Amino acid sequence: MQWLRDPCQRRLGILDMRQTIYRDPVCGKRLNRNKAHIAIDYEGWAYFLCCPRCQREFEANPLDAVILTHAHIDHTGYLPRLVKGGYRGPVHASDATCDLLELLLPDSGYLQEEQASYANKKGHSPHQPAYPLYTQQQALESLQFLVPHPLDAPFQVDDGLTVTWKPAGHILGSAILACELDGLKLVFSGDLGRYGQEVMRSPSTVREADVLLVDGAKEIKIHGMSVPVQAQIASIDGLSAHGDYHELLRWLSGFERAPRQTFIVHGEPHAAQAFQQRIRTQLGWSAHVPRHQETVALSESLA
Repeated sequence: MQWLRDPCQRRLGILDMRQTIYRDPVCGKRLNRNKAHIAIDYEGWAYFLCCPRCQREFEANPLDAVILTHAHIDHTGYLPRLVKGGYRGPVHASDATCDLLELLLPDSGYLQEEQASYANKKGHSPHQPAYPLYTQQQALESLQFLVPHPLDAPFQVDDGLTVTWKPAGHILGSAILACELDGLKLVFSGDLGRYGQEVMRSPSTVREADVLLVDGAKEIKIHGMSVPVQAQIASIDGLSAHGDYHELLRWLSGFERAPRQTFIVHGEPHAAQAFQQRIRTQLGWSAHVPRHQETVALSESLA
């Protein structure tokens, strides 16, 4: 979806890639992806938020900044490819996210090379030869553009945009992005964690937003087989670092006033639709699941 800020065509663009079909660059398999690219294009400045992994090519040159919520590869793994394509701007993230990416991105590049090598060895790729999305060395080179920021400290990206990273409780360094864009309060939840965890802070309460983009509830898929182990398991209380819909609703209830518009930008389609209905019925908010390439005029949705 794209948002038109006002009739003067100042744009705030949201590129929602829900259910995009793409081909794996190594093996050529058709894959369904269910993530959301979030980009802001505003008065000549272009920003890229919550950068998900390898879903399609993005033009690097129009981007002025990249802003990350956390280090998981499905949100950051495209960065080396972006740099490979010519991007030379800053990549803003929390301190801990930057630390984690020094480990995760080179490892991702190594795995890309291994996958390409295996595909060439077995000959099961339609690409002859198959190439990695990026190499370990290219991933290492992309780290130089990381700009670390402390949590809870506002940072002025430029004259039009200020961002504060607030603890999200998902993984180390994960953050909610609280943005001020020319007086408009934009909040990107990112992946929210769980409450009452011993090793992670609970998700930060956000009091207000004009526009909220919230990640919907996740479905936990477990694929396993019987494996003999020489261990004893006392209990497993949870298998996910994502908050469930009860915890997401708990976080949403922390707003002192309802956002003028709430967009659900992450999560499986039917789960997102169900979460949308819960927001409407339990909170009485306006909530919307955007379609790919949908356009929303902010001057109308925020009226």
